[in-house]
Amino acid sequence: MQIAFFGQRADLSHPKLLTAEQGQPLWTSPQHRAEMIAQVNRYWLVEGPKTALVYQKDRTARETLYDPIEELTTDGVVNTEHFWVGMKNWWANTLDLPKAQLGHIQLKSFMARMQSIFGIFTLFSAARIITGAQSLINIPPAFAVLMLTYSPKGQGLWDFTARGSQLYDEQYDDRLAQLTSVKVDLSQGLRINDIQQIQRGFDGMVDLYRKGKSGEVTSDVEAIVNSPEHFLEALAQTPPEARKKFQDFIKASENMETAMESGSDDKAVENASQELRNQYADSDPEFKATILKLKASDLYEYSMLHPPFAVKGNPWVQPLHGWVSAIIVTRLMLKVSLHTFANAAWMTQIGHGLVLAAAYYAGMYALDHVAVYAAQHHQEWLNWFKHFGSGLVNERGNVLNLDQTSSPKGKSSKFGTNCEMTLKGV
Repeated sequence: MQIAFFGQRADLSHPKLLTAEQGQPLWTSPQHRAEMIAQVNRYWLVEGPKTALVYQKDRTARETLYDPIEELTTDGVVNTEHFWVGMKNWWANTLDLPKAQLGHIQLKSFMARMQSIFGIFTLFSAARIITGAQSLINIPPAFAVLMLTYSPKGQGLWDFTARGSQLYDEQYDDRLAQLTSVKVDLSQGLRINDIQQIQRGFDGMVDLYRKGKSGEVTSDVEAIVNSPEHFLEALAQTPPEARKKFQDFIKASENMETAMESGSDDKAVENASQELRNQYADSDPEFKATILKLKASDLYEYSMLHPPFAVKGNPWVQPLHGWVSAIIVTRLMLKVSLHTFANAAWMTQIGHGLVLAAAYYAGMYALDHVAVYAAQHHQEWLNWFKHFGSGLVNERGNVLNLDQTSSPKGKSSKFGTNCEMTLKGV
């Protein structure tokens, strides 16, 4: 649509390049007709298999028939990410160059096109021959120009967008896998009464909530973890003959219950709660296990309704990037497409395309290596700069000797020491 209103195919001073003609509603130039057919061929027949070659990963087959029942019963509520948070995550993943490996993706995309080069050339040639847009002798050099310039000006942006969307999906897949694993651990431990597994699942779930961003959810979880009601409920489940083992704990529990029911101020409740925790630390292991199971059960039920984070990406983030990329690539490639119909200076155009493609792939390849190297040595560089800055400040402090005092043990001046402490603090 944008081609009909903007650019050289909307320039009235070149009627032969226009996409439409007054008085002929269905008319368009043979060249533009060939472009439209080529676009349909590309996105319906070429891009799908090529994208699979670049981005599809081999996954090991796994038998799920004998998985624990918790694999099927721990789905719970699925939270969808907010739009702006999803946009931030999309860009954060894509611009993480050591992780994104854009240069590697670009080279892999180029090799995928080479694997299907004959099919691409056949579809390209058919579109131009059928529409009468170009003679047979000019089709091979036109195809060469288009292939060489497409990666830097068009495919590069598509690969950037596709890689960002892939990493975006993987981020939420990893989140879902983490949450499911902890849920299964916790639920299965409760079912088979395995205290160690319950403790592992409980700690894992609390850690997931601590990584969340919502203060409301965190406070709710803290209330579940530290609720004194679990102590009272555990006491109620303890046989009377066993309560003799922890009379002091029962007394602390009664004080806690009295403070809660009497509407005492927060300080009185907190003191009673602290006393209860102190007694719990010295209580019977079986009693502790009962309390842990009660806490774990409440936390598991809460996680089913209020997951610690979103496990599904926002449905608008990826399509939006795809639409924007489609508009930009169409604008960038329109001029290139027009040049391929010029039927002139083929060697010059091919030469320019070779230089552009070589520079582009070399630059992307170098970018990958620089990003990985920087990530591996980032901490070393920070330590070096801190050490260099520390030494420079100490040297200046000793030379200036601003306070004109020196320690018998050879310590630096107060100025140098204070600056060094400041640098270490930073």
